[in-house]
Amino acid sequence: MQVFGYSMHFDPEAIQDLILQLDYPYTQGSQDSALLQLVEIRDRVNRLSPPGQQSLDLFSCLLRHRLKLSTTEVVRILAALQAFSAKQPNPMEYETTKLCI
Repeated sequence: MQVFGYSMHFDPEAIQDLILQLDYPYTQGSQDSALLQLVEIRDRVNRLSPPGQQSLDLFSCLLRHRLKLSTTEVVRILAALQAFSAKQPNPMEYETTKLCI
């Protein structure tokens, strides 16, 4: 995947597998692991945003357009990531400018 002149390896099947683990967790640990990996992917993708006052939400665009997820699915995934992040020690507010929802 290439955005604003920067590139990053993109494995759509791996991301789809992580999203499936959110819906059908085998154990709580596997769901937490999937959420942690999705948070990492979200952070890496959104770091590709051009410099500015606020980062662009490129992760939502990736989910919506590259993985062809519905708006409802994207909102559900983002809500799960936000809830997971809020439970972590020293939670940080994650503010981005929405582009694709």
